[in-house]
Amino acid sequence: MPPEEDKGALERMREGLYASKAAPSVTPDTLIPASAPVARGWDQAPAPTLIDRTKPRMPLAVKFFIGALLFFLVAGSLTAAYLIWGSGSISDEHVDILVDGPTTSASGETVTLLITVQNRNPVAIDVSNLGIDYPPGTRDADDPDKELTHQNFDVGTIEAGGGFTQTVRATLFGSENQKLSIPMRVEYETENSNATFQKSEPFDITITTSPLSVNATSIKETSSGQSVTFSLAVRANSTEPIENVALSAQYPYGFTVTNTSIQSRNSGTFFSLGTLEAGEEKRFTVTGTLAGVNDDTRVFNWSAGTSKDAESGKLDLAYASAVSEIGITRPFIEVALTVDGDTSAKPVIEAGKRVGAQVNWKNTLPTSILDAKISVKLSGAALDPYEVSSGDGFFQSGDMTILFDRDTSRGLRELAPGDTGVGQFSFASLDGDALANLSKQEITLVVSVAGRRLSESGVSESLSSILTRTVKVATGFTFDSRAVRTQGPFENQGPWPPTVGVPTTYTIQLTAENTVNEVAGASATMTIPSYVTYTGLATPADGSVVYNEASRTITWNIGSLPAHGKKDAAFQVSLTPSISQQGDSPTLISAQKVTGTDRFTQAPVGLTAPAIDIRTHRDPAYQSSFGQVQ
Repeated sequence: MPPEEDKGALERMREGLYASKAAPSVTPDTLIPASAPVARGWDQAPAPTLIDRTKPRMPLAVKFFIGALLFFLVAGSLTAAYLIWGSGSISDEHVDILVDGPTTSASGETVTLLITVQNRNPVAIDVSNLGIDYPPGTRDADDPDKELTHQNFDVGTIEAGGGFTQTVRATLFGSENQKLSIPMRVEYETENSNATFQKSEPFDITITTSPLSVNATSIKETSSGQSVTFSLAVRANSTEPIENVALSAQYPYGFTVTNTSIQSRNSGTFFSLGTLEAGEEKRFTVTGTLAGVNDDTRVFNWSAGTSKDAESGKLDLAYASAVSEIGITRPFIEVALTVDGDTSAKPVIEAGKRVGAQVNWKNTLPTSILDAKISVKLSGAALDPYEVSSGDGFFQSGDMTILFDRDTSRGLRELAPGDTGVGQFSFASLDGDALANLSKQEITLVVSVAGRRLSESGVSESLSSILTRTVKVATGFTFDSRAVRTQGPFENQGPWPPTVGVPTTYTIQLTAENTVNEVAGASATMTIPSYVTYTGLATPADGSVVYNEASRTITWNIGSLPAHGKKDAAFQVSLTPSISQQGDSPTLISAQKVTGTDRFTQAPVGLTAPAIDIRTHRDPAYQSSFGQVQ
């Protein structure tokens, strides 16, 4: 057994575990009295201890990642800069279209533009086309008759940093203060590229003055039904002649054109003025009647410009415009004019026939009208000055005026509110032969009314108004019909005088004759009785004479008959008398109804010729016994 001090720790632990009485493992503490020092005053606080805040070191992998990211950003930036500024690629932002020219111009002036195409790209460009589009109405500066709509120029190659210059001249037209845009564009390609690039740039020019100006003057107020005259002036302001100048009018509802001093189209709404030289002015008038309600205002629009075709009746380009406003007021004296029983604005009378006329008046004011005067002035080449009768008025032959005043009508000394009156007169036109050489078969009647009233303040005020009527002379259209046996284009057969039961033929001759105005769409219609047969022979052979067997109607389509014109026609009929007609004079054709339209007056032409029987008085071989059936 080894000594105790030589036993290992493991052995001693084993012996302790298996011993019958365990030895105590803890040595009891022995208390030893001690005294602790006690402080007798305040000690100084110790200095604070510093904490080490040094950041931890960045890992090497993170540093590597950040460095790689910065490298790629710098490389990308350098590559982009190289592609944009340092390589051979191009941009349309580096192609400039520069225009040196005026930004304002008078309409009709020739404008010169210096166009420069600059290439700021680092490579050359091949420009295939420089295109210029001009606004409508532009003219070639070297050929004013030629319209200029587009120009193309071949440019070719423009080196890097180089340019191309082209000068163009054009005559521009437009209305005052109108902005005209002239688009320009270039199309180009680059070497080793199939792509076509385009650069566009507009150039704007403002028109300071219009090539045309229009001025319209008229009265500011009128009464309903009164005549209104507009004085119009169209002036060329350009330095070059302007062709195909025209004026277009837009009239308000209730206005009817009665006369124009120059030829017009489309019911007086379009006037072709031809070519105006520089500074030239053309003047003309438009007269019409305006109807409307009281206190209404009517607006008239006038536009001056050019038309491609004088026959078109419309403007293609409008350069200037004017507006006229006329107020409709209640007339202080209502006036009505009646001609041959016609109260319309355009009465029609027969040539050479005396017609009666009367003027009616009424005071419409709430106050009396003193010393009223109503005058009727007659004029026109168609008037027969020796056939004017003043009736109950006074005729002033010096100026062809019939006057109704306080001396001829007592009621005109003072017209109380609502008072009425009437004046009568008569006149006539020249006959057909005298009218033959006149360009217009018209008579104009102008009724003027004047008077004075006391205003609410007691001051005397003058009043006046005018009424105009244009009387047109109708053509003298005549129609003649007759039956013959021994004359005419056909050979007639059968007994003469006619015999019961035996056919006898007659020739019916028709003549239409005209005097002063052209007649359009004229025709004559008649019927034949059951005992008369249409033989089918007719002249002229143009088919103008037509027979309808169902209605037994014969129609002669006369058509258009010019002034002083004459047309003839003839056809043959056959009569087979019955015994009941023995001793009688049977009718061959019924009364003939003739119709047509007078082109000048636009009035219908109508007359009726009497029926024709077998009494052929106008045949030179006719005897009285030949006029009855035997």
